[in-house]
Amino acid sequence: MQLELYLQNQSVGITKDSYLKICKEMGEEPIEEKTPPDFDDFPDKIQDILVMYSIFPSQFEYMNGNYIGKDYNLLEYLFNIFDVEDKLDTIGLLKEIDQINSDIINSKKKK
Repeated sequence: MQLELYLQNQSVGITKDSYLKICKEMGEEPIEEKTPPDFDDFPDKIQDILVMYSIFPSQFEYMNGNYIGKDYNLLEYLFNIFDVEDKLDTIGLLKEIDQINSDIINSKKKK
């Protein structure tokens, strides 16, 4: 899934340009399935959801520091700002992004 690839590569700072540069320097052909998408490669709706997601504050367990997800208290407010019509679909995508992000953050913590 492109969204998961985007989030994984964002977490380590690899962009499409840096991936293509690395391939060129190594004399290898880029692999399309491994090429990280850029933010602009996503449709406007997904871009809006990614921006909304970035606005929500992150929550961590205080005792062990595990990431437990985003605080969605601003959800209704952001729905109005972004003029979201399909709220249920947007919530589903936000939760999907949060699960991917949670896996990335907590796997880094285990290392």
